[in-house]
Amino acid sequence: MKKTKLIDERGFLFGKISVVDILAVVLVLAMGAMVYVRFFSQRGDNVGYLSPETAKVEYVVKVTAARDLHKDTFRSGDVLYGGDEGPALGVVTDVRTEQAHALVSTPEGEVLSMPMEGYSDIYITVEAQCTTGANGYYLGGAIELNRNMSLQLTTRYDTMSGTVVSVG
Repeated sequence: MKKTKLIDERGFLFGKISVVDILAVVLVLAMGAMVYVRFFSQRGDNVGYLSPETAKVEYVVKVTAARDLHKDTFRSGDVLYGGDEGPALGVVTDVRTEQAHALVSTPEGEVLSMPMEGYSDIYITVEAQCTTGANGYYLGGAIELNRNMSLQLTTRYDTMSGTVVSVG
């Protein structure tokens, strides 16, 4: 009886199939599986990790030290967008303003909070339908909503940058 080696001196498995050919087939199958997961499976997309449930969420965005002429550009009932062509961030439900302050050092070494004439801090309350996920709420299915995040706020009147100060 003739004894055959697992891999012979020419690199063939059982003397018939090339090891290089087997590795090429395994590589092609792995790449095909990756393409399937990325483009055809729900798990390949971020949205696949989100639950199909939505929740109405209210959050507050603070625009710091805006010129007073910007106070009236955010109005209750306006739709707020994330930039010129960004997703809808929700509907403005309330706008309130406070006098803006700046920290000023005195020659004696004290730090004082002084009012800034002609500037206001604008607090914009926004109500949005968010998708719920493992880590929280997502605006438009893609933007994770959390405190201290910066948002570009656009209405039909103006565009400004603000910071989320509360969620919920």
